Amino acid sequence: MTLMIASPNTFMRFTTDGSSMGDFIQAGDELIAKRLFSQDYHLGDVLVFMHPELEKPVAHRLRWKKKTGQSEWVFCLSGDSHPLRYEWIHEDFIRGRVELILKKSSKKLPAEFIVKNNLYTHWISFIPHWIAHQLKILLIQGLEFFQSLPVSRHILGKMLGSKARFTHYDHLSHLAVEAKVFGKYAGRGHLVFNASEGPEIVNLEVRSRFQGLGIGKKLLHFLINEAKSRKATRLFLSVWNQSTPALHLYESVGFRAIREEMLPSVRWPTPRCMIKMELQLAS
Repeated sequence: MTLMIASPNTFMRFTTDGSSMGDFIQAGDELIAKRLFSQDYHLGDVLVFMHPELEKPVAHRLRWKKKTGQSEWVFCLSGDSHPLRYEWIHEDFIRGRVELILKKSSKKLPAEFIVKNNLYTHWISFIPHWIAHQLKILLIQGLEFFQSLPVSRHILGKMLGSKARFTHYDHLSHLAVEAKVFGKYAGRGHLVFNASEGPEIVNLEVRSRFQGLGIGKKLLHFLINEAKSRKATRLFLSVWNQSTPALHLYESVGFRAIREEMLPSVRWPTPRCMIKMELQLAS
C-alpha cells in the first residue's frame, strides 16, 4: 500500500504485514497513524515510516532523535522484537505516529477515538458530528474552569501524578527516560555517562500542562537511582540561574551549586548565566 506525504494533523490507515513489533503489533492489524511536525514526536512513540529500501510502510518505535547540521530531523527507529537493530531514518520518510491499533479480529473504530480526533469528518460515526463538537467544547470549558480553582492543582497532582508511567531506553553513551500520563507525553530526562566531570543530567523537562504534579521530581529521582546503580559517586547538572522552580527542585534532593558558567548568546538574545550543580552520591 502506497502512502502519500500528508500535512500535519491528518490521519492515514494501513495494514501491517510484518512482526517486528512482537505481540504489540501483529501481521494483519490495521494502524491509524497521525501526521505531526517532526519536533512533536517523542521517545517511545511508535512511528510509521516509508522504508527506503523495502519501499513499504513500516512501524517501529522511536529510540532517539537529533537534528543534523542542516536543521533537519533524523530518527533512530527499531522494532520491539529486535531493539538493537536500529536504523536512522530522515524526517522525509516519516508518515506519522500510531494513534490506534485495530486488531485483525476486530477492525471497527471505537466511537471515543472518532470523537476525540475529529475523525467523524473522515469516517461515518453513530454520533452526529455537531453533537460531538458541542460536547467537546463543553468538556474543554469545564476543564479550564476547574484548573482555574486554587485547589485544582493539588487535586490534579494527586490524581494525575500517581498515574504517571515511566519508560527508559538504555544507549551506549546515555540513558533516556520518558514520562507519560494516560498515554500523553508529560516529560523527559537524559543521563549522560561520559560527560567531562562525571555522569550528568541533561534535557530534564516537564510539559507546562503537567507541571506542579510531582512528575519532575520523579524523573529526577529515577535518574539519580540510575546513576547510583552504575556506581557513580558524583552527579552533575546545569540550570539557568533565573529558573527558580528548577533550582528549588534540585536543592530539595541534595544538589549544591559549585560554580557559574556564562553561555554565549547563540540561542538567546543575551548570554545566559548557568549554575553548575553537584550531588554527592553515597558509595
